[in-house]
Amino acid sequence: MAKSHVETIRECEVLTDEIVKSARTFIDNCHRWDSCAYGKVLNTLRKRIISDIYEAEYQIEYEKRYQEPTSTQSYEYGNEIAFREADRLAKEVVRELKGKSIEQIYNILKGYR
Repeated sequence: MAKSHVETIRECEVLTDEIVKSARTFIDNCHRWDSCAYGKVLNTLRKRIISDIYEAEYQIEYEKRYQEPTSTQSYEYGNEIAFREADRLAKEVVRELKGKSIEQIYNILKGYR
């Protein structure tokens, strides 16, 4: 059962409320049954949500700084800086998520949509 949840979380194109609710129900039931099977599902769900937040934040920050090339300027160096700055800021957001619950980080992810 845990394997099917892990596969669904990893392979879905977009993490939906139904997928998260199903995984959370599985995790809660494992706690009730005193089962340790929830660990993989919890870790996979947390990693996926954080990865999606990183991607969303990176995209926002990169688009703020990206300069469209023109016939006379490539802006290659400026866009390389935009890449690094967007990466740095997205990682900073991810660091701020440490210690937060699945519910809290999922609500943050929904804010990006």
